[in-house]
Amino acid sequence: MATKDLYDELIAVNATMEHHESDLYVRATPEVFEIVKRHYGEIGGKLYSPFWSEGQVWLEIPFGYSPFFSRK
Repeated sequence: MATKDLYDELIAVNATMEHHESDLYVRATPEVFEIVKRHYGEIGGKLYSPFWSEGQVWLEIPFGYSPFFSRK
């Protein structure tokens, strides 16, 4: 099980990300898949889902944008 915050790990590998409110969107690369699987398990569950945007696969991770929760 991962001990670092998912968002922090994705920042550390320079993952391409966007967000809306607390939902995180990250461009899926092999490295990103490994990080996300370490946090949430294999794809197909309800914790994250893939989608296509402009010819690339992205992952939608509800509540994955941790800076949202540190706002006052």
